[in-house]
Amino acid sequence: MGERNAKKNKKENQAPVMAPKKSTGEKVFIIVIVVIGLVIAGLGGYAIFEKIKKDKADQQAFEQLQQQLQQQAEQQETVETIASGEGLSVEEYLKKIGLEDSGLTGKSTAQELWSKLTIENYALMKDLDVNEFKAMYGIEKLENTMLWSEAELKVPMGKVAEVEYGITFEQFATENSLPEAITAETTFEEALAIMEAQAAADAETEAETETETEAE
Repeated sequence: MGERNAKKNKKENQAPVMAPKKSTGEKVFIIVIVVIGLVIAGLGGYAIFEKIKKDKADQQAFEQLQQQLQQQAEQQETVETIASGEGLSVEEYLKKIGLEDSGLTGKSTAQELWSKLTIENYALMKDLDVNEFKAMYGIEKLENTMLWSEAELKVPMGKVAEVEYGITFEQFATENSLPEAITAETTFEEALAIMEAQAAADAETEAETETETEAE
C-alpha cells in the first residue's frame, strides 16, 4: 500500500516539461497543443491527465481546466499583436500567410486566426515551402487545404518531439511518462486516445485495489 501511494505521489508531483519558446507568430499552434493535448503539452503531462480523468465525476473539472488554459494562452493575443510581433501591419501579416480575404481583422483573436489556418497557411506563417513543411511534420499525404487543427492530429509523435520540442522521441516519451503503446509512428490523435484509455484503466484498477484493501 505504501509503495503504491509513493508511486502515485511521484507521478502527481512530476515536474512539468516545458516546450521551447516560440515566436509570436507560432503561438497559435502552442495554444491548440495546450488545449487538445494536456497529456502531451508539458503541463504535468500524463500525471495531470491521469489525475483528472480517473473519476468520471471530474469531467467538469477537466473541461474547466481546458477553458482556463485556453484563456490564459490567448490573453491579449489578437491578429494585431501577432502581426506587430512580426514587425508587420495587420494587412501585411494576413497577406503573408495567405489569409487576406479571410474576413479576419486586427481585433480577431488568436483562436479565430487558428480556426482558419490550413496546412498551406501555417507553412507560410513559418516561412517554409508547403512541401518542405509537410515533410518536416511527416504529413506528406495530406492536402494543402486541410485545416491545420485537423492535420496536426495526424502528425506522428516522433515529429511532435523532434519539431516542437527539439528532442528525440525516446527523451520525450520518458519525460512525459508516455505508455509503451505510443511509438514514434503513433499519430497525435492516436496517442491521445491511448492515454485516455490507459488513464481510465489505471483509475479502475486503483479503485478496485482500494476497495479490496478497505474490505480487508
